[in-house]
Amino acid sequence: MLESQLGVTQEGKGQIPLAAEAREAAAMSSAARTSSLMRALAVELGEKGIAANATAPGFFLTDVNAAFFAQPRAVELARRSPLQRFGRPDELVGAAIFLASDAASYITGQVLTVDAGLSVAL
Repeated sequence: MLESQLGVTQEGKGQIPLAAEAREAAAMSSAARTSSLMRALAVELGEKGIAANATAPGFFLTDVNAAFFAQPRAVELARRSPLQRFGRPDELVGAAIFLASDAASYITGQVLTVDAGLSVAL
């Protein structure tokens, strides 16, 4: 989303990988590029008054992926998270609203991880 009147661009991507995982090279490289892209866009768009930020969602439970989250592996993953649960889609909205608001007017080139602390606990 690029909105010049608000001076904000946001990109919502999957969680930025902090540790390598087997058989996940394509997904991890794509997510890691989000951070580089936001930094590059911040430099390019900053002179126009446009902030470039992204959200990096962790695991969010929806009707579509509920079967995955019922598996033992997923239950263990939630247990390892500091908040010991998965997110609800409405919990991601606040991060996006914050980055698009005046409260974040001095923030650019950043990726806000919204993952119940899982990325720092692994």
